[in-house]
Amino acid sequence: MRPAATCPPSADESEVPEFNPSDQPILILSMQSDVVPTPQMYDMASSVFAQRLSQIEGVGQVQVNGGSLPAVRVELNPQPVSKYSVGLDQTASFWPARMPTDRR
Repeated sequence: MRPAATCPPSADESEVPEFNPSDQPILILSMQSDVVPTPQMYDMASSVFAQRLSQIEGVGQVQVNGGSLPAVRVELNPQPVSKYSVGLDQTASFWPARMPTDRR
């Protein structure tokens, strides 16, 4: 069955790349720095190197592994917050709009 047969008529034409799982990597590149923070290195690897490598004719797939993406964990004690009539759902919707989008 073709993938388009399972999509609604309003969906854009899908592109399904062919990939042979028995293909082995021909290049493994490692990056590290004593100066650049790990999250910025990951950004460089995925937004610069991976994109440029994937544009080379004959390159079937580029993967970026390792590193870590920046994350923020918010722990909330519901008892003091409830004193201000603020629910957990309100605090959950508060944070995404205030997170930085540019991690550089």
